[in-house]
Amino acid sequence: MRLVLSALVLCLSLACGTTPQGSPPAANQLTTTVQQLHEGQVVDGVPCLRDDLPANHFHVHLEVLLDGKAVTVPAGVGVGRPWGQDPYGFITTGSCFAWIHTHDTTGVVHVFTQVGKSYSLGQMFKVWGQPLGLSGALG
Repeated sequence: MRLVLSALVLCLSLACGTTPQGSPPAANQLTTTVQQLHEGQVVDGVPCLRDDLPANHFHVHLEVLLDGKAVTVPAGVGVGRPWGQDPYGFITTGSCFAWIHTHDTTGVVHVFTQVGKSYSLGQMFKVWGQPLGLSGALG
């Protein structure tokens, strides 16, 4: 049996969330820092492991917009420190890799999964360590 996975573009528009004064949050109010993880940690059902990654590996693209302008999805979401990077900033090694993680700032999210298992955008944000709700995301 051959499993075919297609690319999926997830777009989250933050423009719908507003501050109490009725204006959108300033870009400098957004928090895109990465949560620190350690080997064996499980965040919202997503493990961070050094070994035993499932064979199913695919990529999705996450694009976060604020007033139509892209917000950078950081490198290292779901990667335990210390990190090893190549000369271009691509994270090549870490103490563990969550089954949802990023290696660079392109918005490409690497997803490892067992057959029949799926993940949500909410789990991606939990692994990232950032809020995601009806009123907005990233603070």
